[in-house]
Amino acid sequence: MRNKSFKAARFDKKYNEPGLRHHSNFMDLTHASGFLLACYFILRGRPENFFVMFAVTCSSFCKINSGTSKRSKCNSVGFDAHPSVQNSNMLLERSVLLIYLVTGLGGTWFVEQPNQSVLEYYPSFRKMIMDLYNIRGRDAVYDTKWWMCHYGSATPKRHYAYANTEKIHLLNQGKLYMKVWSRRMSVASKQWSTTTLDAGIASVNTEAELGVLDEEEARLQRELEELEAAQSNPDNAAATWCASDADAALSEAPTIPASTQELQHAGLFTAPTAGPDNAIDVDDKARPRGDGSAAPPSDAPAVDSKAPGTSRRYWEEGNKQEMTLLLRDCNFCKDVFLQRLEKIITKKEKYTMKVAEGWYSVSNRWRGSPVQILRRNLYDDADEYWVTTRETGSRKETLAVEASAPVEIPEGSFKGVSAYHKSKASEASLVNASSGSQTNKTCTILRKFSDDLMAKLGKIRGLVKDLGKNYDGDDVAHIEVLQSWVVKMEEQHESCQLVLSEGEVNAKKYLDKKDTETTKRAPPKNNNARPKKASCSSAVRAARRVIADIGERAAASSGGLLELSKCREHDAENDTHRLFVERLHLSLEKWVPLSSLKHNGQRLTVLRLRDWLQFLVDKSCWHILTGLVRRDPGRERAILKTFWEKYRCTHEDHPIFSMAREGLVSLERTAPLLYHGDEGRGRRRTPFLVSSWSSFLGRGSAPADKYRKEHGVRNEYIKHRTNFRGHSFTNRFFQAGWPKKVIEEEGALGLLVQQCKDENDFVLHEGVFDRRSGEKFHACILAVTGDWQWLVKSGKLGRNYNHVVKSTKEAANPEGICHLCQAGQRGHSFEQLDTRTPSWLSTFLRQDPFLHPRSPLADLPHEPGKAATIFKFDVWHTCHLGVCKALAGSGLALLSETFPGRSKDARFEALSNDYLHWCAQNQRQALLTKITKETVGWDKNSSYPKASWYKGSLSTTMCEYIEAVTKDAEFEDELLTKCGEAVQALNQFISGLYQGEAFLDSATARTLGEYGLRFLRRYTWCVTRAHEQKRCLFLLLPKFHCLHHITLQDLVLPSQTSDWVVNPIVHSVQLAEDYIGRNSRTSRHTHPSTTTQRVAERHLQAAFTKYVEAQYLVAEGDS
Repeated sequence: MRNKSFKAARFDKKYNEPGLRHHSNFMDLTHASGFLLACYFILRGRPENFFVMFAVTCSSFCKINSGTSKRSKCNSVGFDAHPSVQNSNMLLERSVLLIYLVTGLGGTWFVEQPNQSVLEYYPSFRKMIMDLYNIRGRDAVYDTKWWMCHYGSATPKRHYAYANTEKIHLLNQGKLYMKVWSRRMSVASKQWSTTTLDAGIASVNTEAELGVLDEEEARLQRELEELEAAQSNPDNAAATWCASDADAALSEAPTIPASTQELQHAGLFTAPTAGPDNAIDVDDKARPRGDGSAAPPSDAPAVDSKAPGTSRRYWEEGNKQEMTLLLRDCNFCKDVFLQRLEKIITKKEKYTMKVAEGWYSVSNRWRGSPVQILRRNLYDDADEYWVTTRETGSRKETLAVEASAPVEIPEGSFKGVSAYHKSKASEASLVNASSGSQTNKTCTILRKFSDDLMAKLGKIRGLVKDLGKNYDGDDVAHIEVLQSWVVKMEEQHESCQLVLSEGEVNAKKYLDKKDTETTKRAPPKNNNARPKKASCSSAVRAARRVIADIGERAAASSGGLLELSKCREHDAENDTHRLFVERLHLSLEKWVPLSSLKHNGQRLTVLRLRDWLQFLVDKSCWHILTGLVRRDPGRERAILKTFWEKYRCTHEDHPIFSMAREGLVSLERTAPLLYHGDEGRGRRRTPFLVSSWSSFLGRGSAPADKYRKEHGVRNEYIKHRTNFRGHSFTNRFFQAGWPKKVIEEEGALGLLVQQCKDENDFVLHEGVFDRRSGEKFHACILAVTGDWQWLVKSGKLGRNYNHVVKSTKEAANPEGICHLCQAGQRGHSFEQLDTRTPSWLSTFLRQDPFLHPRSPLADLPHEPGKAATIFKFDVWHTCHLGVCKALAGSGLALLSETFPGRSKDARFEALSNDYLHWCAQNQRQALLTKITKETVGWDKNSSYPKASWYKGSLSTTMCEYIEAVTKDAEFEDELLTKCGEAVQALNQFISGLYQGEAFLDSATARTLGEYGLRFLRRYTWCVTRAHEQKRCLFLLLPKFHCLHHITLQDLVLPSQTSDWVVNPIVHSVQLAEDYIGRNSRTSRHTHPSTTTQRVAERHLQAAFTKYVEAQYLVAEGDS
């Protein structure tokens, strides 16, 4: 820069090495002093007219260092634990800050990297580019690529650069012609050696000796005198100089052959000229022209202006790029160009001239004639002079001789050609096979179907929204129908995504097997493989074929095969049921008989709770209700006794304690139960209701077991675990499975819950007897659990989520949304989430929530005046399928804005890749093949984002991902920072509940409750700020009020007065969802007229198998 007369400041850490006492390097940008010095240099630049070049360490960002740095296009930050990666990241991030400063001052900046560098994918760098683009438009940043061999590099080496000026496109010299470049490199490498280059550098360095300087000063004195004389007679002066001094200069200087590339690598200027036979006027050559380039020789020998035939042939052979560069090196002088071209083609001789020249100040050279060689520096107002210090030349002759004999190629020259062709053929076959594989075709079809389903889903949502806004209230029925279809389509889309994600992992080993492999060897046997389901009639036909092969005498000892073959094929269901249940006893129906309820002339099958409890007592399985794996009567009684003591801490007025005082029940032999109901997907995707009972206690949960193992917690003799382990058929007790057609009939649901109430009264007051010991066992239903819809239907709750105000106009007298309080009514907003004393807290249980006639479940045993508390909010439905979906939707929408991309789809694609990469690193099941704006319902900025998935585990994974990305990170958008804090608080709240036991001590309950309240405060802050910024983010749902009840009234407030608090997680129903799904699938394979009976029968048969597998029962054949 200084040689070109620009005022420049050098800045590189190699210019300074700090001593032992100095820990900071002012020439290192990663140090504080270096960063301040760089800012100082930039601030000293001329406004709107200065240039800054940033040379970030490329070795850390290149592919060759990826093994250490762990950098890639998806993870350009790399492994920050390595000091080299950390320093490189700091260097780049501080360079980005300086680029902001240069741009603000109107300067020009330039960043260059090798082509394999992933620097351009670094988040801070991409964000800087997007900021400049958003502020200044398309002309804010430019990028280009070029080949370094066009600038004398020994290798092609592709590079790229970013700058805020379009001038960087001049670096691109066009396409790389490998033949021309390789020919040029091979000729140069044959003609010049490294030893000659070293000799030339040594000669140039010895020029600084004092004796040489004295001689140069004398020679310059003579030149200046001749230049003064040239003013009076220029022709004679030029001739004299050319005849005497030029030859003397060439004779005195050593002749050192060196290639053009070698001299450029050594930092020396290379000027190709003609040889000594064709003398050049050095004075004319040394004078700069108006454009800064050297003038062509004035006395160059004249040549024919017509291009010779050799030049034309050389052009037609494809050497156009090389000839273009040669013409540029000759300063576009046609005569010199043709002369040099002919010498290159015929390889007769070659000349290389070394000219050391430049602008020097008065301190370096004394002032001479000011004619055309003097100028004034624009920066420091000093005189500078153009001086040629020394010239050296070299000539090399090449003789071309034709070969006298054929050239023999050495053996082994083409050894690797066949292997190369084989590898290329195998790669092509793999590409063709993969492109047409059955797996890819199936995945493509399924992906297209899923995308089409989501598009239609968006249209139906838009139609529902339009009907609600622009039409009368008569269209409520149509809206409800459309909403039901929306739910069904969302479930279908979710199942497609699940199948697609699992299929991409597992399908190839089944769909892409070649036929040759299957014929060579048989597949390995898998004794644990799950048998395929078959109809009863097909089982009868298979038994008959076996009998025909082996005969009746051999089949008689098979244990039922002969009897199965005698069943009627047209009535196989009844016959096989009689065989398996009545004769072979492969069902629990022997101990849990079917019962029925009459309704509108039809018999609806149900199972009784008293029969289940009698079965558990008779088969010594009462330990299942206490959470034990094996029978232990003493421990069972101790567990139940301690349970009721802890339960009394928060439910002192429950009627069961008065019954115990009166001697009506023994708490040591009284099991606490829960009643659950929910709808699954039955025949033709219609709802199918399944109701059941379960124990309050169980074998724990996987998070709790992991927590106990990590912290070294030993098993206690008396334990109260949650009920999330084991097969659902062994710890859930079936009541009924009824299709939608039955449930919609008036009075049918009331009949079902009345049967539950009657069964509870029987087992609580009458009990069941142990025929061996004569002891009486009791049970009591303490709560009704399920999703909010089940609570409303079974309890006939008047205040529910359906009454939330959906318009901006306030209703005259809103009915409220909560059965526990008056939230949602006038003066009691359910949106008061950021306070410990909301207005609705004083209205708790003040108003009766039940419709008339009252639900039978409202008369289950409860504390006086607290019948509404029987119906418990479910943490899993509240959080995983409610709160988390709204939170994750807004969190993913905000996170997408931090990823590079010019469109919303591009940013979500980058977010999706990062999420999948995180799942692979942390061993999480992604469940989604990609995250799109439709996934979070944010196709338009005017829509509030809310996740569309129906997998609770996916909500957990998404919240963990958002926490991992936002934890200890800083964002410009404060909403994203607070959203990250909210996610962290919610994750701590939920994980703490799952890691706990059925009862929490007061300190743990208070801590977890505070986490929940902190989440509600952060979320409320985000809602308020988004509303102030007029951004459609952070949707408020009625389920946030449910979470407020759980955190405040179930945890924080009871922990202030009680030593033990019931863990709200015991009311969660995710294991019951599995139970619902299994029985609903059974209903899809039965006739509609006998669904209630067949589902109950097949459930008892399947439950028998699970009891035997768990070793709770022993099959008759095994005894």
